[in-house]
Amino acid sequence: MRMMLSLGALVLALVTGGSALASDGPWFDMTCDMCKNFTAQPGLMESMQHESHAISDGCVMVTIVDDAHAAAYQKAMEACQVTGNKMMGGEQMHLCGMCTAMGQALMSGAKMDMVDTAAGHLMILTSADPAVIEQLQMIAKRNNEEAEKMMHSEG
Repeated sequence: MRMMLSLGALVLALVTGGSALASDGPWFDMTCDMCKNFTAQPGLMESMQHESHAISDGCVMVTIVDDAHAAAYQKAMEACQVTGNKMMGGEQMHLCGMCTAMGQALMSGAKMDMVDTAAGHLMILTSADPAVIEQLQMIAKRNNEEAEKMMHSEG
């Protein structure tokens, strides 16, 4: 439940923080004010698994965290809530391309559902608007392409 509240605040921040959504940087940027909340937790990024999948009306993002890092993941999610609150207060934030694209999709009317699982969570982004569906499916495709590039560059 706490994770859902945290992500709800994050989504609200992205939706209401339109001026903070401009990003000309890389798709994934671990200096992004949202993403760096995860890198701040030692070992968390290395222990997380993330998948993105296009579905008929949007996309599904799956995050799996091992038991040893579950508390660190929760801390990162709580830090995202703090970051989101700052954005809601009007503070300018540096966001990566992925966080920017998600914010833009939400501002365009995408609906987000969060499902907690025993091993992490599912983020389900959907819409009835064909243009928004295309936007969401592009996010899933780009996530996969950029993750593949990162894996190859890291050896």
